[in-house]
Amino acid sequence: MQQILTLLPHMNRRPPKPHRTGDRRVGAFTHNMKRALGILQKKGSMNQRSLAKELKIKAQSVSVIVRNLEKEGLLEKEDDPSNKSSNLLVLTDEGIRHALNFEKEIEDHSASFFRGLSQDELDSLSFILEKLIFTNNTNYK
Repeated sequence: MQQILTLLPHMNRRPPKPHRTGDRRVGAFTHNMKRALGILQKKGSMNQRSLAKELKIKAQSVSVIVRNLEKEGLLEKEDDPSNKSSNLLVLTDEGIRHALNFEKEIEDHSASFFRGLSQDELDSLSFILEKLIFTNNTNYK
């Protein structure tokens, strides 16, 4: 099942067209806030421009996300030693804890979602997704 989960983000190579200006909140955190925490937890500190590229959203939206995560005490800005005009976004210990909790929520939800499939069916689904992704990637090059 983990293999399928790693393939799903590659199914849509183009970011969705925005249909609203804001990001819906689910609880205290928006979907993009959770995604930002996950990216920073997995890839480490980075500047806002890099985070915007990872999230595939506008820099303005990332500024709002960063400001909100800072207010929650989950993220801090540090001077970038390689670029004096830039800051690095660094998760606090609390930010790391939240990111890991969100990751577990996704894993639990995914396990529930795919619960009705046998291992053979999961393997078949994984094969089909890989084939679709390969075909999609070669069509866009």
